[in-house]
Amino acid sequence: MERAPGLSAEILQRMIEYFNEIRPEIPTFLTLILVAITPIYTGTHASLSRPSTAAKPKKKSRSKRHAPQADNRMEGLTPIDALLYPLLTGTMLTGLYYLIKWLQDPALLNKILNYYLTAFGMASIWQFVRDLLLVGTSFIFPTRYSYKSKIWTMDQARMKFVSIAHSEATNDDIHSSPLPGRLSRSPLPSKLSRLIWKFRKTQTQPHALIEAFAKGFGTTTVAINQSSVLAAIVAISAVLYYNLVDRPWWLTNLFGFSFCYSALQLLSPTTFWTGTLILTSLFFYDIYFVFYTPMMIEVATKLDIPVKLLIPKSPDSRQSDDKRALTLLGLGDIVLPGIMLGLALRFDLYMYYLRKQKHSKSNTGNGQDNVLNQSKKTSIVTKADYVIATGNWGERFWLDSEALKHEGGYFPKPYFTAGMIGYVFGMLVTETVMFVTKHGQPALLYLVPSVLGSLWTTAVARGELAHMWAYTEAEGTKAEEKGKPPNDDDRSADPSDTLLSKGENHSSTSNQPGGLDSNKPKDEILVKEKKPSISHTSREERELDEDNVNDRRLFYVSISLPEEPKTAAKSSDDNDKKD
Repeated sequence: MERAPGLSAEILQRMIEYFNEIRPEIPTFLTLILVAITPIYTGTHASLSRPSTAAKPKKKSRSKRHAPQADNRMEGLTPIDALLYPLLTGTMLTGLYYLIKWLQDPALLNKILNYYLTAFGMASIWQFVRDLLLVGTSFIFPTRYSYKSKIWTMDQARMKFVSIAHSEATNDDIHSSPLPGRLSRSPLPSKLSRLIWKFRKTQTQPHALIEAFAKGFGTTTVAINQSSVLAAIVAISAVLYYNLVDRPWWLTNLFGFSFCYSALQLLSPTTFWTGTLILTSLFFYDIYFVFYTPMMIEVATKLDIPVKLLIPKSPDSRQSDDKRALTLLGLGDIVLPGIMLGLALRFDLYMYYLRKQKHSKSNTGNGQDNVLNQSKKTSIVTKADYVIATGNWGERFWLDSEALKHEGGYFPKPYFTAGMIGYVFGMLVTETVMFVTKHGQPALLYLVPSVLGSLWTTAVARGELAHMWAYTEAEGTKAEEKGKPPNDDDRSADPSDTLLSKGENHSSTSNQPGGLDSNKPKDEILVKEKKPSISHTSREERELDEDNVNDRRLFYVSISLPEEPKTAAKSSDDNDKKD
């Protein structure tokens, strides 16, 4: 008499059967996950800018790695958006659903929406393709590389690479090869070397700078070079081909990639709790419109517009019209979790520079006043210099491990890593359930708990829940107060400034010993004013005047040509003329 298989054996047998059924679709699942996380990874890293815990760049700095970088202007979301977004998207979805039912044939609606979305997405494609070309250029023509324990940096004006390992360069620390790494020791004819140097200049140096200012949006500077011109050609060609010739799935994905890439650099939930509210509200919105109404699936399948990513299924999967079947992923399932992952990455950068801050205690006053004020000590925070964390992907490929330690893009990313793991897990669960049930699934049903759970759990495990709760990117506060930690010792300040305690007063000092007015409160601390002296006309004053002028402007656009760097020969000629 044979014994009936136990419960565990039945579960194992069922799992094996499901795995055999799903095995042909595994390549499609993995491709869909890769396609989803690529714009998230690139877009979130492109959104990085100087956090408030890093020192402001020095205005006279000439270093490329420490050059001033404008902070990204991002559209901050508020808690009220947690209520408005589901209402607005639900109203729009309902309107589109009944409009499709009324039209019966959505061809005209598809044409109108495609013209609108592709024209709007032209700028997104231009930005995405331009950045992609710049990354490719940095791999072929890096401005820095490591070789024989030295870091070599480019001097385009002299058409040479110079080692920065020594303070005084010798003949061994200069070479004229335009090739990086080990390739620099390959013999090249002088004419070919000069030709490559000139071609390198056309690819890496900007031909013009366009600066645009709009009130409420800040100032944007765009460098016009070969990559930006080629990206503009690609963007215009993509829009014309999509609207006038054909709409292949790969071109739809180009628009979708570009939309996600740009949106992740423009949108920010400002705080973790605001982002949690927004994702939670859209979590219930997605469940309702997928499971309880046919609206979302109907609109997604009937509208052929570039707001989704399409992944071809296995070759034997065919639709009724003999076309290859496609798997669909809405852009909202990428952008909405992606803005939280971008916030987590910027929080990682914030915490990295927070840990690099140095704190020191300082007594106020001197002489006899110092004896009276021994109990009045304040913390001086010295911030580390900010190293630009965006771009330079190709240069990092040519740098060794020791040089990479000083690169801005290399910092611990525990929150971003945990969030990405949660996102991949949520995508796997979504695809598995969709395959088993043979029904479209609301991806946010699985992505929201996995992403939010991984982020908040990481904060609790690392004991940084208070920092995470207090972190903010909200506009309207001073730049140095953004993301201020909850304790007073971590307050942001410039290295040359002291932090103010009770009884703040900015009046001038008297001639009393120690520079303190005896009539002032005892707990008052003198701080160094950041404003320049009125008796001097400095560069800082002129920049302040320009900021005041910008406050009165609505918008302006200016085009300027970059200055040609002087070569050593030109500099010597100029000196001879002066003599």
